[in-house]
Amino acid sequence: MRKPIAFIIGFFVFLICTIFGSYQLGLILGISLTAFIYILLEKYVLLKSQEDEVLNNLSNGVFVIDKNNRITAINQKARDLLGIESNHAVGQSAESVLAAWPHLVQQYFQTEEIKTIIKLENEIYLDLRITTIRGLDKKAKGRVIEISDITERIEAEEQMRLQSYALEAAASGIMITDVNGKIQWVNQSFEELTGFSKHEVVGLTPRLQKSGEQNEDFYRNLWKTLLAGRSWRGEMINRRKDGTTYTEEQTIAAVRDNRGEIVNFISVKQDISERKALEKLRDDLIHTIVHDLRNPLTSISVSLEILTKYLAKQPGISSEQKEILEISVSNTRRMSALVSTILDINRFENERLTAKLSVVNFRKLVDEAVKFQVSLAKSKGLELINDVADDFPVAEVDIGLIGRVLQNLIDNAIKFTPSFGSIKICAELSPEAGWFRVKVEDSGPGIPEELRPRLFQKFSSGTGDGHGTGLGLAYCRLAVEAHGGRIWCEFPQQGGTIFFFDLPLATEQ
Repeated sequence: MRKPIAFIIGFFVFLICTIFGSYQLGLILGISLTAFIYILLEKYVLLKSQEDEVLNNLSNGVFVIDKNNRITAINQKARDLLGIESNHAVGQSAESVLAAWPHLVQQYFQTEEIKTIIKLENEIYLDLRITTIRGLDKKAKGRVIEISDITERIEAEEQMRLQSYALEAAASGIMITDVNGKIQWVNQSFEELTGFSKHEVVGLTPRLQKSGEQNEDFYRNLWKTLLAGRSWRGEMINRRKDGTTYTEEQTIAAVRDNRGEIVNFISVKQDISERKALEKLRDDLIHTIVHDLRNPLTSISVSLEILTKYLAKQPGISSEQKEILEISVSNTRRMSALVSTILDINRFENERLTAKLSVVNFRKLVDEAVKFQVSLAKSKGLELINDVADDFPVAEVDIGLIGRVLQNLIDNAIKFTPSFGSIKICAELSPEAGWFRVKVEDSGPGIPEELRPRLFQKFSSGTGDGHGTGLGLAYCRLAVEAHGGRIWCEFPQQGGTIFFFDLPLATEQ
C-alpha cells in the first residue's frame, strides 16, 4: 500500500512538470518525491508498529481518546479487560466500542482527571486513571485512560477484613508480636482477659504479664521451640493488670514471609483457671474414692482367698458353693484391677506417672503376657501365637506399663474372638528409625463402626455381655503415649481387628 501511494504522488508531480515545464525536471522531481514519500511512510509505519508493541507490552490496559471521544489507540490488555473483540476499535467512537459499558463513557470519559475504582457487571474490579493530554496552547487534545484488573487485590483485602473481624471477635485472647517479641496487635478478648488495653501493650513485650511462677528455663525452651519454626502449646500462670494471677492455655505459632523467614508470632490464649480448679476437685474426688475402695477391697480379697483355701480342705463343700467362691474372688480381683487402672489413668493425665525405661528382650515380654492369658484362650479353643522373632532387637520400654498394655489387648482379643479362632502378636521395625511396631491381630467380628471414633477414650465401651468398663484401651493409649509412641486400630475387609502401637528400640543394641 505504501509503494502505490508514493508512486501515484510522484507520477502526478512528473506529469505537471512535463506539461508546464521540463521533462527532465519532472522526472527528477517525480523520482525524488516518490522516494521521499516512501521513506516517510516507512518511518511512520515503523514508529506506529513500535508504538503498538510498547502499548501491547504494558501490564495495564491503555487506550487514548481524542477530544471528540474517538479512540486513537488501544492495547490488547485493554481489549481483554473490557471484552472488546474487534481489532478495528481505533477510529471508532468510545460510545460504540464500549457499548457494553455505557456508564464508563457517561460517568468517566467526560472527566479530565480522575483516579477511582469501578466494578463491572461481571464482578471485575478495575483501577481507572484518566489523564488529560494538552497541547502547547494548554488546551485539552484528548485523554489517556489506564485500567488495571485489581479483582484479586480487592478479594484479598476483603478476605483480610473478614479475618481481621474474626480475630477481633474471637472469644480467645489473640496477640501478634514481631520476631523480637514486641507486641504489634491484640484483640478485645485479650484486653478483657488481661485488663491491659491495646494502647498500653503495643510496643512492649509479653514480659509485662510475667508472674514469676515459671523459671527462666521455661521461657528459654519456649523461645527455642518458636525460633526453630515449631509451634508451642502449653499452660502458664500469668499476671493481670490488677496483679491477680490466672492459668492460661496458650498456643504460639510462627508466621513466615515469602522467603520462609519468621517475621511474626501469633499467640492464642484462654483462661483455664476454672477448668484447672474443677480438674483438681475431680482428681481429689477420684483419689479419695479410689483409696477408700482400695483398702476394703484388699481386705475382702485376702479374706476370700483364706476362706477358699480353708473350705477346700473341708468335706461336704458342694460344687455350687465352690463356684460362688470362685466368682467372688474373680470379681474382687476385677474390682481391684479397675481401681488400679483408674488411679493410673489419673496419674497419667496429671503427669505424675511416667515411663521408667529399661532395656528388655521384647520376645520374652510378650511371652510373659501370653502366659497370663493362655489358660483363658485354651478354654475357648483359641490359638494364641507369639510371632515375635527370637532375635528381635531389644526394646527400651517400661516393662510394667507395656506388659499391661499387651495383657489388655490380648484379653480384649480373647473376649471378642469366637471359639476356635486365633490371636497373633508380632513385631517389626517401624518405618521411622529407632522405633518398632507391635501388632495384635484377632479373627473376631471386629469393632462396631459407631464405637471406632471414641475407641481410646475413657469409659468408651459397647453394650451387652462381655463389654468392660471402657478403661482398658484408654490406659493403653496413655501408656504408649508416655513412651512417645502412638496406638491405633485397623479393620481388614476379611474381618477381625488389628491393634498397632509404636515403641522405641534400645539406643544401643
